[in-house]
Amino acid sequence: MTGSLLTLLDQSLDYAGLFPPASLPMAQATATFGHERQGTASILMGRFVCPITRLGELSDAAHTQARQLRVAAILRGGKTAGECLANLEADLASVAAFPGGASDHSSVDTLELKLPPDALAGSALRKLLTAVVALLGRQPGTTRQVFLEVAPTAALEDQLALVAESAGKLRDTTGMALGYKLRTGGSDAASVPAIQLVAAALATARAHRLPMKCTGGLHHPLRGKQAGSDHALHGFINLLAAAAIAHNRSVSSAELEEVLAGEEAGHFTFGRAKLSWGSHSLDMAELGAARNQLLVSFGSCFTDAPKAELRRLGWLK
Repeated sequence: MTGSLLTLLDQSLDYAGLFPPASLPMAQATATFGHERQGTASILMGRFVCPITRLGELSDAAHTQARQLRVAAILRGGKTAGECLANLEADLASVAAFPGGASDHSSVDTLELKLPPDALAGSALRKLLTAVVALLGRQPGTTRQVFLEVAPTAALEDQLALVAESAGKLRDTTGMALGYKLRTGGSDAASVPAIQLVAAALATARAHRLPMKCTGGLHHPLRGKQAGSDHALHGFINLLAAAAIAHNRSVSSAELEEVLAGEEAGHFTFGRAKLSWGSHSLDMAELGAARNQLLVSFGSCFTDAPKAELRRLGWLK
């Protein structure tokens, strides 16, 4: 793997083997994660993704890990703002009580929360975010970053502007980073956001200096239809490269859409010290900055498919 690809992929995959379609038992998922962190593709492995309701189960399995286990906990959220906040308060107590942190063997350093549909506009969203920040400030624990999930729509610009306001307050009071989670796929075509919406989400997050995480359907490096599927899925290389370009260059929406739409490996050149796409060339420092500050990670419930595809494309030996 070349230096530029290494930098782009370093600890980028948050492993969600507990979730569909993989749906592995806890013991098998943690064993798979541990095995992958010692193999040839260990560079990919980032955090272990776990529902908040299964943290106790995870703590029993965490002792089998040879290295510290960093956990991204999926919070319960809620159908309404009130339910979301009540669940958040209880979920944060669960994070604070997670026994792995006490032994230094595992820690919940990332939280992911889907915002309820009744509080996504104007004053309702500002009120919800104020309450979320206040709750997070009370029990920061080992958490270092929180991603708020909102579906990408025409309202995303205004929504992320409010998230950015709250991000500044949370950072000042706790040092915690508040970011945006984009769901990029699911079980059917309707769950896959259009390229135009994904490009707009990347550009908007960049404009507001919000870190991002993408998840859903990201099992393959490049965009395309997979066996047994009647719709195209986004590729994690497309997303990481588009984010890197968006973070470091002034580009049009049309250019970002082209990066996200690329289905051929030849569209991307991974050199020893630079990534090139079209007329754009990014060095290692620029790639690292984009990974640290814009697209932090992507979620996948598989490890075999990403590795196999990277090998087939000649990008992983």
